[in-house]
Amino acid sequence: MDEPVRAIIDELGRHVYSKAYLTLLTARGEASKWRLRRVNGRVQFIDKYETELFAEIVMDALHYGFLVIVLRSFTGERRRGRVIKELRAYRVMRRGGIVISKVPMDELITSMNVNSMTGELMQPEPFVKYCVDDECIYSDEIDERDLEVYIRNIKKWVN
Repeated sequence: MDEPVRAIIDELGRHVYSKAYLTLLTARGEASKWRLRRVNGRVQFIDKYETELFAEIVMDALHYGFLVIVLRSFTGERRRGRVIKELRAYRVMRRGGIVISKVPMDELITSMNVNSMTGELMQPEPFVKYCVDDECIYSDEIDERDLEVYIRNIKKWVN
């Protein structure tokens, strides 16, 4: 397996507890979804044949620009009888070697709770915690004012 792919799998593997969903978004606007699971302490794709295809997509995306990765991991934690999912996102690019950057909390929360077509705020998904490293915020702790502040901060950063 190529070193960039191994580095990505190693980083993601730290946050796959039992099963997880992985979304890849390329600079060319292509998206793909993958299912992961932890078996005997190792992270693997649900379909063992997907590993090679995943590696090809990652290497192709890095050749043409960058990659955004969203990881939704099912935790053993429950609230009101429902399993809590951890949501994390990364930007991956080549700068000499591979660089895996964690998406900051305000960008993570905003990107998952703003309609990309209309720019309108959406209600945070229930039973989710947004995580960067060990810092996590539960979706039920986020209110509309928080989202508006995040959006203002991101607009300042972009402009």
